[in-house]
Amino acid sequence: MTLRKNFEKLYDSRNIGILKKQFVEPYLQETNPANTVSANNELPTVKVKFNEFYRQFINPNIAVNSHGGNCIFILADAGMGKTALATMIFDKSLRKGHIYPNKVHYLKLGIDTIDNLNLIESPGNVTVILDALDEDSLAFGRYEQRITDLLRISCKFYRCIITCRTQFFPDRSTNITSTRGHMRVSGYVQFGQYICRVYYLSPFDDLQIDEYLKKFFKFKSPVKIANARKVVASIGDMSSRPLILSYIDILSGMKISGSNENEAYEKIISFWLSREIEKEAMVKRKIDYGELLKAISIVAEFMVINRCVILKKDQLYKLSQKIEKVSSINFIDVSGRTLLQKDHDGHYMFAHRSFLEYLVSATIVSSVRVFKDRKIPVSDKMLFFLTHSAYGEIRFSYTNLVFSDLKIYEINKLCFNFLFCDFDGVTFTEELNKVRFSHCKFTNCKFDVPINFKEIGGIFENCEFVDADIP
Repeated sequence: MTLRKNFEKLYDSRNIGILKKQFVEPYLQETNPANTVSANNELPTVKVKFNEFYRQFINPNIAVNSHGGNCIFILADAGMGKTALATMIFDKSLRKGHIYPNKVHYLKLGIDTIDNLNLIESPGNVTVILDALDEDSLAFGRYEQRITDLLRISCKFYRCIITCRTQFFPDRSTNITSTRGHMRVSGYVQFGQYICRVYYLSPFDDLQIDEYLKKFFKFKSPVKIANARKVVASIGDMSSRPLILSYIDILSGMKISGSNENEAYEKIISFWLSREIEKEAMVKRKIDYGELLKAISIVAEFMVINRCVILKKDQLYKLSQKIEKVSSINFIDVSGRTLLQKDHDGHYMFAHRSFLEYLVSATIVSSVRVFKDRKIPVSDKMLFFLTHSAYGEIRFSYTNLVFSDLKIYEINKLCFNFLFCDFDGVTFTEELNKVRFSHCKFTNCKFDVPINFKEIGGIFENCEFVDADIP
């Protein structure tokens, strides 16, 4: 099978075509964008256009060491364009006269990645792109070991790029070695004997946003572009995320309450559901909005619990046998722009993982989970959706959740009850005066704010602490 055919098994060629027309070259920077603004002023950030950086990275005249020097990590938050960038690197490598002197292999990280890497011939002449470490089931709960295993085999390739969400790849203070042996020093990261460069995708600036809008509307609709610019101005920092921009035509017709990301996701999903149920296959089977929403929410919950990136058709069949409503998934029109896509083998995946995460977060907040006896692993994006779902004195109870290697901010904006939840490697950054924990387990957790257990009594009820860092 050719490289292109193998790649198009993962990504619909129509979507690749749209991406190529709308792609805006990103910038890279060595500092985390979330840390570049201080309380008083913006800290200086050096940014470089990706193609300029990439030419240097693959330059055969620049020597690299054999202990990670040929590998880089590209980090960014959800919806910032990591996979889009990886896709464009691979696609350009297949064109005649491209700037890349070597073959490029693209692999979505998963259980068979190392086996597939071992099958690649002449690795010294091949650049490999290992996409979405944060979605790799073999990295959950053991990211350091997984990264070390990947670096060990990647060192035999000409160059290697690994993409990952920023939160999954914890940022450490300069010159500080963590308890897990993971060290960050001025744009480098070390795992064991391997030292690699780390870069972040920069949020889109105003010029990039404008370039994207012109490409999206094909330079032919000045009125639509003008309306889109008004939406961009109203949604604030959200407009710097390529994923949100890709739905700007939908958001243009709706009112968003400022920079409310939860509301934006809700409106995008609602628009898609409303459009989908009007199609012939849905009308014929009398599948309504609520039924289809329930079906995709059950699928999303199943995928998160089982740490699936792709829902295989046999999994969908078995699931629909247990829960009849799920069968409506089979009648979704997967052509064009859709939130739920189907690959060449008939397996399903969400157009972007953050849509799946929003759906699961909504079921948690609404207490309509289907698999209530199973623990749900909470990602950084899910944590964001949960903590920004509402504010005030309404008390939310969250049961059977697992939080791993996360920093928990803004937890006191809601009155949370955590019941039978696990916290592993979690840092709590603020006081817990509104939060209650019952029958929870805390392993290798850090509390930045001192806790007086004698006075707080009711905050922790029947909880277990293992190697917790409590000041």
